[in-house]
Amino acid sequence: AILDLDKAISINNNDPNFYSVKGDVLMAMNETFQASKVYEEAAEKFPSSLESNINLGRFYLIVRKYEESEKYLNAALELNNLSPEAWFFTGIAAKEQNDTTKAINSFEQCLLIDNEHIDACIQIGQLYSAQLNSKGLDYFTRAISIEELNDEAYYGRGLLKQNIGQLEAAISDYQQCIDINARHYLAYYNTGYILFGQKNWDRAIEHFRIAVKFAPDYIKGHYMLGLTNEAKGNKDQAFTHYSKCLTIDPDNNQAKQGLERLN
Repeated sequence: AILDLDKAISINNNDPNFYSVKGDVLMAMNETFQASKVYEEAAEKFPSSLESNINLGRFYLIVRKYEESEKYLNAALELNNLSPEAWFFTGIAAKEQNDTTKAINSFEQCLLIDNEHIDACIQIGQLYSAQLNSKGLDYFTRAISIEELNDEAYYGRGLLKQNIGQLEAAISDYQQCIDINARHYLAYYNTGYILFGQKNWDRAIEHFRIAVKFAPDYIKGHYMLGLTNEAKGNKDQAFTHYSKCLTIDPDNNQAKQGLERLN
């Protein structure tokens, strides 16, 4: 593919799309340095190209060079203030720098331009979720209305419902998530955690087991299997899972305390 793109560029080096595709292919091949050179060349050669500026801004975002990222994303917005992708990546940059207000405003701008930008809906939902703000539910629901089979939207809505005490509704959303993506280990884990709080040991164990089946080194899953089996009186199983925690993290104090209780 790279050879074909090089040939295309040699024939027509005035098309920024060839550079964009070549950069994306190199990123997919984990050739980060080479990709950066292609994106930089495109932005220098085509300073008025919206796509070239967004691509370089996105690249610097991936490698966490936020000042450089914002420079090119701002340039993209100067070229076209109605670019949903430029606003979206601006929001991601703000989110990663813990500027929640700017992030939400950027994602909202993205949605004003493209009211079916599902990723912007989910991002706003997650930001409100981190604040335990029920406004996030509206954005996750909006994402689901855009794409009914989006597992992350159901998971995000379930997590917020769980954290604000709507436990049965959270379980329902987690089940929807699992129905779409049967390997979503966090949906199993969180369901198990709710069931543990309800002292429904058997169903909690069932969900924690599935969680660690799909994520064998998920230490929280093994710890909760230890704790739930301990609560149920299954000391051998509790010992096995507390020990597994210490295999994953030898300094895990919760698992050490669990083993001490068993002894």
